Amino acid sequence: MARDLPVPEESIRRAFEAWNEGNFEALMALSHPDIEYEPGIVVGPAEGEPIVYHGRDELLQFFEEWHSQWQMEIYVDEIEDLGGERALILGRARMTGAQSGATVEQEVAWLGEGEDGLMRRLYSYPSHQAARDAAAA
Repeated sequence: MARDLPVPEESIRRAFEAWNEGNFEALMALSHPDIEYEPGIVVGPAEGEPIVYHGRDELLQFFEEWHSQWQMEIYVDEIEDLGGERALILGRARMTGAQSGATVEQEVAWLGEGEDGLMRRLYSYPSHQAARDAAAA
């Protein structure tokens, strides 16, 4: 099903497959050089202060640090065109702690903004509803 998404649906799905495989170079190739990523579960020293990773180098560092602590598989269930360069990505994650071996499964979602056919901004959310609420705001 062809859609006019800011980033082609196939590229979005390939990016998450690359994440699951730990193939960060492939993931970076699908990201804009000036990408901004705000993971919804990572906050700064001030309570509630979001952390934003800027550019491929910072994003790559985040991915490597995350994967040193967690094995995480992401399953994309649905991608919605929100119009105007934005897409809503709904999925599920299965995370296993590298040290503890504890496993957590939960729904996850992202709001993405594209530029030049690449992901330019990406915001993650711990639930589909939280992402839908942010998209509507």
